[in-house]
Amino acid sequence: KRFLGPEFLTWLWFRCDNGRGRFVLSGGESLGLAFDDHLVLEGYLSEAEQSRITGGAPAQSPEAKSALRSGKRVSRARLILVVGEDEWVFTVTADRFSFSSVKLPMMGVSDEDKTLERLRLIDDLGRHWSALYRQFLEQRLSDEWPAVSQEMTNWAAAS
Repeated sequence: KRFLGPEFLTWLWFRCDNGRGRFVLSGGESLGLAFDDHLVLEGYLSEAEQSRITGGAPAQSPEAKSALRSGKRVSRARLILVVGEDEWVFTVTADRFSFSSVKLPMMGVSDEDKTLERLRLIDDLGRHWSALYRQFLEQRLSDEWPAVSQEMTNWAAAS
């Protein structure tokens, strides 16, 4: 099942790279996603075989697409998730969905309420991430997946 995390991040990258980084969630809530300044791709057989691309917009770089074409998979990415006025910036590891370096949205509450607000914002991030993953799985398990997979393959092959 380890392939699902990297495949999910590749699907997100594909969507964002093709101008479809805006997602409408089941409750009608709109969510924006973008790749930030850190992307790691690694070989399936060896974690030592890595391509680390940082700075600027690494998901837009020829090096990232070249690594993808050579058979490497997305293992870690720094993402920006926006819902309404709230923006989270975080790094996610694909195979475990572990989050690190999470920057929460600005909090406009008193010092006494900051702990509860931080917990709510962390919970919101998890809820939004789960909703994105649910959308991916629904498409991944649908009859349209072969066409989407081919579209992703063509996108990766394009320079």
